[in-house]
Formats: sequence, C-alpha cells, structure tokens
Amino acid sequence: LQPVTVPFYDGDHLLIAGPRRSGRSTALATMAAAVAKLDESVRIVAVAGPRSPMISDPNVVDVVEPASLRGLGDLGGPTLVLIDDADSVDDEDGVLSGMLGAVGSQVHVVAAGRSDVIRSLPRHWTRAFRAARRGFVLQPADSSDGDLLGVRLPRAAAITTPGRGYLIDGTPTLVQIAR
Repeated sequence: LQPVTVPFYDGDHLLIAGPRRSGRSTALATMAAAVAKLDESVRIVAVAGPRSPMISDPNVVDVVEPASLRGLGDLGGPTLVLIDDADSVDDEDGVLSGMLGAVGSQVHVVAAGRSDVIRSLPRHWTRAFRAARRGFVLQPADSSDGDLLGVRLPRAAAITTPGRGYLIDGTPTLVQIAR
C-alpha cells in the first residue's frame, strides 16, 4: 500500500458513504489531522451531534450542532467543514446547499453518512455530491453503491474491514483509511 492524496481545488467537496461502523467518522478525523498538519491556516469546523467523536477531535476548532447550521455564519478564509452523520442533517435554510454551490470558495465540505439512507433521500442536500464524482465509498454492499458518486464500482469480494473501500476521483481506487 502507498499513501494517496485527495487534492482540494476551489469549490471541491467530498462525500464519505458507507454502512454503520464502516469507518466514516474515522475518515473525517483522519482528514482533519492531515489538513491540520499540512496547513495550520485552515480553520476546521465540525457539524456534529452529541454522539459524534468529532466534537472532541483536537483538530476541530468549532463545533456546530446539526440543528443550528446558521451558526456556520461567515466562513471567511480557508475552511474545512466536516459533517458527521450527514444523512440526518437537514438543510432547511439552504446553508449547506449554498456552500456546495459556491464558485471559487475557499470552503470545502466533507460529509459522511450512511449510503443506504443517503440513497433513499430524493431531495437531500447530499445529492450535490453525485455530480462532483469525488469521495469515498466504504464497505460497499455491491457495485451499485458507487451510484452515490455517479460511478460503477468494480465487482469484488465483500469488503468488511472498517475504513476500507473505494476512493472515487473520476475512477474507483481501492483504499484503506489510516487511523
């Protein structure tokens, strides 16, 4: 194995999808640690409920409750917004949709949620990730899990190890998220 990088260009965002206990929150924490180490000027914000490990992550500067998305306010400057359990976060005021649609923004959103639930939400804000075709599909149930990011996954043996799945950045690449 060798490390892979996921570059963020202006307006890029990522979706991390997988079933329960697949390593979604660990992937968010790993990303927070990597970004904090790479560039101290990036503000790391988490949208997380009380059960999320992101609320006590040492790399997270601010935590916003899912019910208080207006608390994200003005995110001037380079910012990484990590959303845990994105499938249960409603965007009634369009705050997240606005971030995902902003052109030339220095704000990057990484949302992690259950693939089965995201797939069943027809008008959810996470649909914006499909067009971007970038993210991770952890422990895919079958090749159709790639549909969340607009790609077909290769047929393979069942992947049951937490943190293992596919990085989608145009094409699927088998990866293991570091802890």
